[in-house]
Amino acid sequence: MAEALAGNLIKQARWPLKVISAGTSANKVRETTPEAVTVLSRAGIHWQGRSQPLTKQLLSQTDVVWAMTQTHIQRIDDLLIGVSESRRPHISLLAPEQELADPLGCGMAAYEALYDTLCQLLPLRLQTLLDA
Repeated sequence: MAEALAGNLIKQARWPLKVISAGTSANKVRETTPEAVTVLSRAGIHWQGRSQPLTKQLLSQTDVVWAMTQTHIQRIDDLLIGVSESRRPHISLLAPEQELADPLGCGMAAYEALYDTLCQLLPLRLQTLLDA
């Protein structure tokens, strides 16, 4: 959902940014959950994305990584073992004051709540990238 929403915001604002999403626990490519597709569709975002696992190679092409939890940050750091500080992306929580729970398996209300949170966070975080 974050990739779809961020991509939509970027497209509408014509910002010179590219976003991708990858899972620290994803072990294979899967279609977006029906709940996420429904929530996005209700917001006018038609999305049929696929999950992908986060890899060292993907991180090597990245400038900024926003994670949902501290556990995600630890997994990202583990992938970057041996990579010099100068070649590492900037890594932080998407919501600096809190961790964001994965809604997978938690029902439609959890997807709706995460979408609402993403709608608040992503415009601010994307603007921060442009201001940097």
